[in-house]
Amino acid sequence: MILFESILLVAIIIIISIFTTLKTTKALNQTNLLDKTDFKIMFLLTFMYSLVALYNLGSLNSPTGSWNAQNRNDTLTLNFNQPTKISAIYYYTGISNGKYHWDYLSNNLEPGIFDDSTARLGYPAHYKWNKFNPNIANKVSQIQLVLDEPELEIKQLAIFDEQNHYISGIKVSSSNNSSTNNLIMPIEPNNYQDNYLSSTYFDEIFYATTAYQYLHKLNPYVAVHPPLGMLIIAIGILFCGMNAFGWRIMPALASIALVPLMYIFAKRLFGNRLSAVIASVIIMFEPMHYVMGKIAFLDGIVTFFILLEYYYLYSYLQLRQNCASINDCYTTLLKMGIAFGIGISCKWSALYFTVPLLLSLLYGEIALAKPNIKQFLHSVVFLFVTLVILPLSIYCLSYVPFIISQTDTELFSFIWRIQTYMYQFQAHGLANATHPYASNWLEWSTLKTPMSLFFWQDGTVANSIAFIAHPLIAVATFPILLFLIAISIKQRGKLQPWFLLIAICAQYLPYAFITHIMFIYYFYSTIPLLILGLVEIHNTLFDWNKPVHRYITYLLLGLYIAIFIMFIPATSGIEFPRDYVVKYLLWRNGWNF
Repeated sequence: MILFESILLVAIIIIISIFTTLKTTKALNQTNLLDKTDFKIMFLLTFMYSLVALYNLGSLNSPTGSWNAQNRNDTLTLNFNQPTKISAIYYYTGISNGKYHWDYLSNNLEPGIFDDSTARLGYPAHYKWNKFNPNIANKVSQIQLVLDEPELEIKQLAIFDEQNHYISGIKVSSSNNSSTNNLIMPIEPNNYQDNYLSSTYFDEIFYATTAYQYLHKLNPYVAVHPPLGMLIIAIGILFCGMNAFGWRIMPALASIALVPLMYIFAKRLFGNRLSAVIASVIIMFEPMHYVMGKIAFLDGIVTFFILLEYYYLYSYLQLRQNCASINDCYTTLLKMGIAFGIGISCKWSALYFTVPLLLSLLYGEIALAKPNIKQFLHSVVFLFVTLVILPLSIYCLSYVPFIISQTDTELFSFIWRIQTYMYQFQAHGLANATHPYASNWLEWSTLKTPMSLFFWQDGTVANSIAFIAHPLIAVATFPILLFLIAISIKQRGKLQPWFLLIAICAQYLPYAFITHIMFIYYFYSTIPLLILGLVEIHNTLFDWNKPVHRYITYLLLGLYIAIFIMFIPATSGIEFPRDYVVKYLLWRNGWNF
């Protein structure tokens, strides 16, 4: 039954795509939009940002061991060649939901228990390097890792003596039949510290793990979001391995792809190259955009498809405004339907696009097209198939890898149960949740609570990765909206300000009605649209033919870039003196990164 339903969904998508393609002429003349110079500029900007986005993305090291403990009292035993004083124990955990403890025998065979705070963190430490210092005076001859509650996977260990020398001569055995190969490597492993280069951090613990589980037909850890975003993350893991680089490469590519998309969108909106360059440069130097490319997160992926939805929607309105026939709109609407289907299959925040979509279709199909009854009914059927049936088919198809790991045999009934569960979780599951970095929608524009994702300090130096929107964009949120309202009223026949105003409101204002806990990264999907709104204001106020206006723009861009560089110690994870962050970056009381 699953196979039949899956084939049916694929057939629906293929038939709609082929039928639409055959019925359409060339909808958008791209040669009028981009020339060779545009492609050269896009390539240069994208290449430059790629160097930044991919730098220090993560380690390619994938521990190859795998000791699995599924039953209470399963034990991993480490016997030393001679009694040794231990200074530090590092261990890399795979899928690990269980509780455990460490026993040891001293050189005089007295038993003891190590104090490992990682074993009682209260959340799973999937695909992380963990560390503890035994802090005992005696030498030990044996260490045992004992499972108290299932399950636990250990993929590698690195143990150091009191001179901080790596110990390789350790005999490893297991009380169950699980393999102990490659748990102790003959030479000191690379990247065994618990940092962002080698381990999951923040919600990567959930999304990267779920992506791995989809690849191996295991029951997925995350079921409160649609699966496609995690399946996209799984592509990186498939080709690069289950390592930090592997689970981050696809979000990084999404952040890179947003640069040329911003260029193309701005060029279509404003019709001039300078505006397109400005939009691309601003997104390149936006701190939250930069961090989204350094973490296996759903929001970075879904934002690309959300912006793609708006691009095709605006392209459709241009066609209608230019009196094109419905056949000339088919290709654009088909692409929009595909982008919409992929977006909602990654995260439900893509559904906010529905409001501007409906408003635009009413305007395009009634006010601009002025159809007769037959034409109107034809359009309604086509729009329903392209913008409802097609996206829902993509959405349902994305659940196939999920149901494969289950005992269910009915795909559609399974999807319905999962949607009910997701809705209950989103509507009520987080109602009483609290978090020190929680913030509401009004606070995002004032940057009241940036969100620390990773922090490590050793003496006077520290590493930090934090979600923080660019201050010049965040504080301009409501001024941009007010200015767009004024422009829209003053220039009623101009499409761009109306479109951008509705798009920004659609992506931002729904959060005013959400009562459960929220974080500043929810704001990210609005930022590219705010940037386009800012460029619209520049285009309205400035005459690019006047040198003084260009110089002011360049000065503002320089300030924008300078602030981004200034915040690199808080967003990049690169070691910097902690004093710099404390003295120059903690601009508000309550900021902590």
